[in-house]
Amino acid sequence: MQRQRADGVFALRVDQHDGGFAGAGMLPGGRAGHGAQGFGGIGHAAISSYKTSNRWYTRSDCLGAQHSPANSQSKHLAIAVQTCENAGMLSWDDHHLVLLLAQRGTLAAAARHLGVNETTIARRLAALEASVGATLFRRADRKLVPNASGRAIVAAAEAMERALEAVSGSGEASGATVRVSAVLAVIERLIAPALPDFAARHPGIVLELVGSNDVASLARREADISIRLARPERGKLVARRIGMIQFRLAGRLDGGAPGYLAYDRDLDGLPEIRALAGRFDGPPLARIGTLTGLRAAVEAGLGAAMLPDWMIRAAPLLHVIDETVRAERPVWLVVHEDLKDRPSVRAAFDWLGETVANACGQAA
Repeated sequence: MQRQRADGVFALRVDQHDGGFAGAGMLPGGRAGHGAQGFGGIGHAAISSYKTSNRWYTRSDCLGAQHSPANSQSKHLAIAVQTCENAGMLSWDDHHLVLLLAQRGTLAAAARHLGVNETTIARRLAALEASVGATLFRRADRKLVPNASGRAIVAAAEAMERALEAVSGSGEASGATVRVSAVLAVIERLIAPALPDFAARHPGIVLELVGSNDVASLARREADISIRLARPERGKLVARRIGMIQFRLAGRLDGGAPGYLAYDRDLDGLPEIRALAGRFDGPPLARIGTLTGLRAAVEAGLGAAMLPDWMIRAAPLLHVIDETVRAERPVWLVVHEDLKDRPSVRAAFDWLGETVANACGQAA
């Protein structure tokens, strides 16, 4: 749902429902969109506990109510003034900057995405925090993590993006970017070779593929979609199992050094590493953090390693050296509940499910 305003003023809509509200804010070109978290962000909690009938309030309404709370409805509007005022301070560029920092996690990464230097991003963030009178991020593990105020602006920015996609119908005409996180081998072997198909089906959507062994936080918007080898156990996440990866013990066809390779020490509890118990004595010959690195070392003749069967089949120098040593891992496609209905995210989610399932040799 979207509302057009000719005067270009900010509008706040308060919808009646238990313990919550829906807000709205100005979009580029005078379009006003709305979302479940409310636009403007700061102060939204103050109006999340009352009910009122559905209607739109302009910023002038709110300001007027602040000075003359003559009745209960005016008092409700007075409570909402802080939201209106702060929303009026923030441009789309401000919202987008906070969203980008939440997704990328560092000033440097956001600067690279925008094609500017890190100092420019730092200066813009400082000015934005000064304008709203609050810090928006905290630092954790050398990353910027949005606090409550930052998360409110992130939610507003996402609602704006959804409204813009709704204007374009499918969301594909808006040049939307969908960020996908997965282990590097899954991106390189299962997703990247199929990208021409995605581009043909969805020419208006850009997939941004991020290879990492770390589990991206969808709640902090480090990614829009995540492909994981374990089912998520907490959070407002929607998960779909799309296949299984079969691991086998692989070595060089012409032999190789006796012994085995493993992941980082903190991953020794994974099924494919536990499957090696009793097969080899002593510690691993080397520890390598990626599947592609393990494969390269085995191809070079350094011992054996547990590798996905599709990786073994694609490597002419490798073969399965012991069929009794095997393990399997489920592949889960995960998206945050708040993003699952965004047209571009839904299109990418469905395509990834089909593509990865087929690549794993499983029925979709």
